[in-house]
Amino acid sequence: VGNYVRYAESDDGETWRLPDVGLIEHGGSNRNNIVYGAMLTQTGYHGGSVFKDPSAPPAERYKGVNLGDMTPDMRERCGRDRPDEIDPRTGERGTTALFGSVSPDGIHWTPVDDPLVAQNSDTHNIGLYDEVRGRYVLYCRSWFYNRRTIGRTESDEFRRFPLPEELFWPGSHMAPHDLWYTQSTNRMPGAPDYWVMFPMRWSLPTDHFTWHMATSPDGMVWDLVPGPESDTSGPVCAPGEPESWDAGVVAPGLGLVGLPGDRMGVLYSGSPVPHKHPRKPPLGKLAWAWWPKGRLVALEAENEGSFTLWQLQFDGRTARVNVTAPPAGWLRAEACDQRGVPLPGRSFDDCDPITGDVLDQPITWQGESDLGHAEGAPVVLRFRLRAAKLYSVRFA
Repeated sequence: VGNYVRYAESDDGETWRLPDVGLIEHGGSNRNNIVYGAMLTQTGYHGGSVFKDPSAPPAERYKGVNLGDMTPDMRERCGRDRPDEIDPRTGERGTTALFGSVSPDGIHWTPVDDPLVAQNSDTHNIGLYDEVRGRYVLYCRSWFYNRRTIGRTESDEFRRFPLPEELFWPGSHMAPHDLWYTQSTNRMPGAPDYWVMFPMRWSLPTDHFTWHMATSPDGMVWDLVPGPESDTSGPVCAPGEPESWDAGVVAPGLGLVGLPGDRMGVLYSGSPVPHKHPRKPPLGKLAWAWWPKGRLVALEAENEGSFTLWQLQFDGRTARVNVTAPPAGWLRAEACDQRGVPLPGRSFDDCDPITGDVLDQPITWQGESDLGHAEGAPVVLRFRLRAAKLYSVRFA
């Protein structure tokens, strides 16, 4: 567990600077960008992540989570003070655990003295502060019936967590030799109460990784995004072509963010050889996996279709859509009161059809975008689509 964290910065997410922060000696010099890792803590460092905590005092504004080895004293305290919170798979000597660290600026770090939780999870260990629930959350690796799963645990304080509970395990839709290896859990940009996860699937016979997509309205109840002909969609990212730098493994990182050019993306690491093959430098690179803004998944009508949203109360007077439709296709909508009666002038017949490729266009009725509802009243929106894909609806 002798890894470390480096600091990098960028103005656009494409071109990166690796400044000499001068904190830690490595290879006989402190002219490097290392800010944290095994050399600063007696527990070692592996499989970590960093997040910003908007609720914390300035001294702990940034926080980190990583796997480490408990010292004998730590192990004795855990066995005495929290005997029911020790993962049976923490190793033959029961030493591995998840540890925390805090920082005022993301550069100067202080380790948390005792383990956050005695859980065996080498990758990915992701910590977040859930602003809606007002609690700290860890997503990590867990085990169920001796198969790898994705687990979750939460706490009021960033010092002690209960053992995680399983979110995903290899169910009946997966082959016996497939498992969920790790994950990347993120809040949806612009929607802090909605969550997106990229669980990473490992086929053991072929040593092949792909990552898929799941969503959640609260970070606790999750489901895989369905595909057109099955209960689970295909992979959203797979290894590259043979001999390429990411031909072996593609692993998603933490942070689904907006990028220049109306894009959104997540960093991923790639390796030229599969996971269990002999490895030698160069070990791989980092890159962005990106989509057009807001277009992770769509509701599609190949011919014609319709649906109705539940009645909603919201601030604002307009509804804006992210949609694609060919010249012969379109999207129409009508705005109704809570009884389902179309508001005056806001029926399907009044709606101006939307066609083409638009990321954020208001729905209009005879040129007017105001929904026409009474201030503070709920609105029911109905949609009709022809050969169109609807990615999102936004109220403004």
